Amino acid sequence: QMCIRDRRRVHGYRIKINTNADDITSFKLLLADIRSAKEDSLDMELKITDIQEKYDIITYFGARLDAETKAKVEGLKKDWENLMDDAQQKEDSMVERKKQFAQETSKEVENFDKEIKECYEIFLKSGPKAVTNTLDEGLQAMHDNKAKLEEFNAKKNQLVLEEKLFGLPISTFQELKLMEEGIKEYENLYDLYDDYKKGLAEYTSTPWLKFEVSQLHKSCDEWIVRCPMYLSLIHISEPTRPLYISYAVFCLKKKKKKK
Repeated sequence: QMCIRDRRRVHGYRIKINTNADDITSFKLLLADIRSAKEDSLDMELKITDIQEKYDIITYFGARLDAETKAKVEGLKKDWENLMDDAQQKEDSMVERKKQFAQETSKEVENFDKEIKECYEIFLKSGPKAVTNTLDEGLQAMHDNKAKLEEFNAKKNQLVLEEKLFGLPISTFQELKLMEEGIKEYENLYDLYDDYKKGLAEYTSTPWLKFEVSQLHKSCDEWIVRCPMYLSLIHISEPTRPLYISYAVFCLKKKKKKK
């Protein structure tokens, strides 16, 4: 069973490596398959050795295997070695095209890095941490920038993979990291405000006959626990304070009066 499984594995790599790369997408997939096969080499060699040792022990104690099984076991190592040779020859034959696509990838990385830098400048001026934002503007900016960050990270991962495939230096995209840190810094605060807005909308739409005062008190107590953690952030944006008295500050004042 082990021999059958690993022969299928060799056969699977063989099909992938024999694929023709007619465009950049198929070219990148072929490079990735060759890279995967090479990275799998040590594990495969250990498994082949294990199968051979088990086969030697079985035959040593007089067990008889049919000719087909014997041929498969004895030929597995040679099949893998041939596959590695073919993979190397295939990669060598792709050198010139690899250089061409590497240049295209470098240009794509350069343009992407420029786009990130421009986006980061906008993030500093009007992102969720900008002091000119109201809480509602900041909340919308938080949603927009989180979506943009997700899009950027997907693109970054794709380009980094291509850089690895083409042997290029791995880009760090420093502004993308700074943007991510800026979002994380204010994420809890805006999550708090978003929850407040949703809670307020729920309470204001509840008929008086169904309104439960005990539930309101319970919610206030929960907010009193959550709010002190983010109080320093709430007071950072001075222009926001005259426009909005946040529920967080209300809860803290309520707590102080009780004391």
